[in-house]
Amino acid sequence: MGQPCYLFCTMRWLLLSAFFLTAVMGASGQTATGTTQSLPDDPQKLLAAAEPFYNFNSPELKPWHLKATYQLYDDKGNPSEQGTYEYWWASPQVYRSTWTRRKATYSDWHTADGRHLVLAMGNALG
Repeated sequence: MGQPCYLFCTMRWLLLSAFFLTAVMGASGQTATGTTQSLPDDPQKLLAAAEPFYNFNSPELKPWHLKATYQLYDDKGNPSEQGTYEYWWASPQVYRSTWTRRKATYSDWHTADGRHLVLAMGNALG
């Protein structure tokens, strides 16, 4: 059950970083002559600087859906299995994540009434 949280946190970090870099690049073209802005070297400071621009828990955030494919590798670095990860977000209380790969599906729903539902079919997503 830790994988969806790990992926969500990783996705959040990537989206925040991409948004922050886009904002900084756009703003840097509008700086006064002789004034430059540099990005923080510390990843935590970078994320802290981007945080005010995007909040995944904001009730004003419009619903969104992410669909990504992934490739797993064995211990020797060879490709093993492929799969799909999907995340639907409607509000801070209503969201769903689904992992699907050959012979395995795992879905995790969070509903408006506070319920947490899980559907796991096939092999475990170890």
